[in-house]
Amino acid sequence: MTVRSTCSPRRCTSGSTSHPNGSGLSRTHIRNQIEGTLDRLDTDYLDLYYIHRWDEDTPIEETLSALDGLVAEGKVNYLGASTMAAWQLTKALWKSDVNDYERFEVTQPLFHAGYYEDVEDYLSVAADQDLAVCPYSPLAGGFLTGKYTRADPDDPKSVRAPDGSRGSFDERFERFYLSERGWKVLDTVRAVADEVDATPAQVALRWLMDQEAFTCVPIVGARTVDQLEEDLGAADVSITAEQHDRITDARYDEDGRRWGH
Repeated sequence: MTVRSTCSPRRCTSGSTSHPNGSGLSRTHIRNQIEGTLDRLDTDYLDLYYIHRWDEDTPIEETLSALDGLVAEGKVNYLGASTMAAWQLTKALWKSDVNDYERFEVTQPLFHAGYYEDVEDYLSVAADQDLAVCPYSPLAGGFLTGKYTRADPDDPKSVRAPDGSRGSFDERFERFYLSERGWKVLDTVRAVADEVDATPAQVALRWLMDQEAFTCVPIVGARTVDQLEEDLGAADVSITAEQHDRITDARYDEDGRRWGH
């Protein structure tokens, strides 16, 4: 049986977390969590197993050794790393190489057209080390679907959000996704969508899928069947290199400076 699962040894805790191995990326906690995950999924192995975040309290060698053991035992096929700094990802890969441990094959950063520069170093590591990138929030929390409109041309944080949308109730939405850069990118995504007879969401996802430096497989977060069908339609959309570059370049002003976040 083939199962894809992401589990955070830090967050997927069960029982008490008051003892040293109740959370984090220690060998004991990883072992406890993988057994619980396999039991809940009623399977013998996982195709892909992520660690969620860097654990400051556990030596990375201990974490990597434990993960290497899971692969050797056939409980996990491939390893993934979610959010962490570029230097941390580099250190983990180096430690895997020098100790002959299984290394990460997949990464999962926050990455979308309006946020690209903020993870440039991380993505450079992924490209150099031939890691796949599975970005979360590829549509910027729904911002790049085009359902939001700017309420004030002088204030990028001012937005008209449909009732029930994330922008209408989530305080993090403004901090993470609303920026001058985001609006410039969205305007270009909308224009390209009109040119290729697609939706803004499909174009934003296609822009990610067409990254040349690394394999990019966006993680969509559809809440309805209609949203899922729309997102899947990105696989049938084609944009030219010129259109792709226009979306990328929309992040910069005429002097080549990146619009603020």
